[in-house]
Amino acid sequence: PCMVIKLYLVLSLLRWMIFNNKFTMLFINRIHFWVSYEKLRNITLLGAIDDEYMANLMHSAKAFIFCAYEDFGIVPLEAMACGTPVVAYSKGGTQDTIIDGVTGVLFQEQTKEAIIEAINRFESMTFDNSYIIKHAHKFGVDRFKKEISFEIEKLLKSI
Repeated sequence: PCMVIKLYLVLSLLRWMIFNNKFTMLFINRIHFWVSYEKLRNITLLGAIDDEYMANLMHSAKAFIFCAYEDFGIVPLEAMACGTPVVAYSKGGTQDTIIDGVTGVLFQEQTKEAIIEAINRFESMTFDNSYIIKHAHKFGVDRFKKEISFEIEKLLKSI
C-alpha cells in the first residue's frame, strides 16, 4: 500500500508539472525506463545513470526535489554539495541538513498539495549556491572523522 501511495503522489506531481511547465527536466532516481511522449516534452524520466552524469545533472539543476523519508538523507546532501537547493519532506535527516529558506524549502506532509506549495514558494526565492555548497560540506568526511575520533577517545578514557 505504501508503494501505491508514493506512485500516486509521483504521478500527480508529474501531471501538475506537465500542465504548469514547471521544469524542463525531472530526474527520478534510477527509474529503469525512458518516456518520450509529445505531452511530456518538458519532462524526461531517466534510467540507471552513472555517478558522473548524476553529478552533472545536480550541478545544472534548478532544484532537487526529495519527497522521501530517510534517517540521514545523503542524496539531498549530494545535491547541496553541487550547489543545488533542495525542496524536501521535513522528516528524518532533512530536518538537520536543510535550512528552510536558505539551502532549500521544506514541506511538512507527503501530499501533492504540500509539494506544489513548496515548489511555488521555492520559485519566489533566490538561493546562494556557494553558501549551499559550504553548508553541505559541514556534513562531510572530515567532520565525521573528527567527531567519531572524539567519541572513541571519550569511550576509551571511560574504560
